[in-house]
Amino acid sequence: GRVSPEAAGFRLREYRAEFDFVAALQALANAPDVGQVLANAEPQFFHYKLLKDALARYRKVAQQPQRGQLPGVQRPLKAGSSYAGSPVLRKFLSATGDLPPGSDVSSEDLEFDAPLSGAVRTFQLRHGLEQNGQINKATLAAMNAPPAQLLRKIELTLERWRWLTPFK
Repeated sequence: GRVSPEAAGFRLREYRAEFDFVAALQALANAPDVGQVLANAEPQFFHYKLLKDALARYRKVAQQPQRGQLPGVQRPLKAGSSYAGSPVLRKFLSATGDLPPGSDVSSEDLEFDAPLSGAVRTFQLRHGLEQNGQINKATLAAMNAPPAQLLRKIELTLERWRWLTPFK
């Protein structure tokens, strides 16, 4: 980890051995595969890797040209409705991995169709929102959040997971 949990106000119950910098440098210097040594130093939790993958995806989203805010909705938007933000939404959900590969993200069609609704449902699941596949105010707020805000949350969560003692 980069930050001591105690410095952040967390009192962890288990004793953690101090990080041995000398041993780590020796392992790196003698390693035929430096990447593997570094990967082994990270937490081995399955969800840690998933979150690292999400961090990489959202870094790409943050580097994309401004996509603008998705237009608001007066009432929840259901599949089959027309939505002016559908083309931008397709590109966004494709970049975040919520829209399945092979979907036509270049479509300028304004229909909020079933595949788009399914991708919204996946987005809602990942963000702890009601999973109804509809665009409502809460879903729209999560989608319109600045990528830098979500990147920071992901980075903080990864840091907290580094504080955990590996499961045995």
